[in-house]
Amino acid sequence: MLFRSWVLLALFVGACASRTGSQSASNGSDGPRAGEPQAEEQSCWRDQDCVLVNDCCGCAQGGLQLSVRADKLEAVTERGASSCEGRTCSGQTSPHRSCKATAARCVGGTCLPAL
Repeated sequence: MLFRSWVLLALFVGACASRTGSQSASNGSDGPRAGEPQAEEQSCWRDQDCVLVNDCCGCAQGGLQLSVRADKLEAVTERGASSCEGRTCSGQTSPHRSCKATAARCVGGTCLPAL
C-alpha cells in the first residue's frame, strides 16, 4: 500500500511538472531570449544536451522557440540581449509550430524544439 501511494504521488508530481512546462512554452515570455544561434551552439549528441530558448520576441509576442546546447545558453542569451535590443515584436501570440514544443531534442546532431 505504501509503494502504491509513492507511485501515485510521483505520477501526480510528474503531471504537474508537465503542465507547468507546457504553459511556459506556450506563452513564450518567461524564458531567456536569444538572437540567431550559431551552429556550434546547436550541435549535440543527446537530448539532454539541448534546452528551449525564445527568439527575440518569444511566442507571446509573435516570435518562436529555438533550441540550443545547455552549456551555451548563457552565451546565447548574453548575445541575444544586445542583438534583440530595439527589435519590434508583433504583440500577438505566434502561430509558429515551435511554440507548441515543451522540450528540446537532439535530431541528427542538432538541437531542435520537439514537435
